[in-house]
Amino acid sequence: MTGRRAALLASILAAACSDEGPPLGGVPEDGGCVGVIEEFCEGPCPDFAASVAEVMRLANTGRCYIAESGTCGQLRYTMHSTGFFGFTAWFTASGQLLAAFRFEDTPAFCNGTSYDEYFGSVPTCVRQVAAHYCPTQ
Repeated sequence: MTGRRAALLASILAAACSDEGPPLGGVPEDGGCVGVIEEFCEGPCPDFAASVAEVMRLANTGRCYIAESGTCGQLRYTMHSTGFFGFTAWFTASGQLLAAFRFEDTPAFCNGTSYDEYFGSVPTCVRQVAAHYCPTQ
């Protein structure tokens, strides 16, 4: 694991434990892999309710490290991680997808050059968990 990847993973895990926002707000400092929000969606973009349903489904299929939803400032969010790959999506109060972040433990994005990808302008806010969906161990 490269030093950059280890630092990013550590910051993601620290953020998950401290309920803070993603490691970066807006565009990544290193100019990393950035796309428009429509590129995050597989077909029509989900609203908040559809994303919660997907996080709940993913929580019950294989390894579940984090599966949650809640608020982040004036926004709502969903998050899922197996520890090896995952995503966070932010939604407006009305439920419209605003921004997203996804990661993998291999450089799967931007033609194999990035471990993570940002969509839209990722907000900097403090996450407040409203619900956890991983099955209890």
